[in-house]
Amino acid sequence: MSLTTPASNHLDDRRADPALVAKLRNHEPRRFCNQVPFLEYLASEGIDISDRQAVRVLAEAGIWGSIRHQVFSATR
Repeated sequence: MSLTTPASNHLDDRRADPALVAKLRNHEPRRFCNQVPFLEYLASEGIDISDRQAVRVLAEAGIWGSIRHQVFSATR
């Protein structure tokens, strides 16, 4: 998961924990085929995957960033 501008903005709007966001901010873009590799990735970055609120906000940001990226790519 790489934080695109829309994803980063979503996290800011949702007032996500800055410490969580910092752990993901400088990574290459990632795609996950389902929830298992996504949760494994978050856990490997030191994020507590039992914190449902944090995982939900990060997942929403990833989805939002992906949608915005697809829309932007389609309009080029």
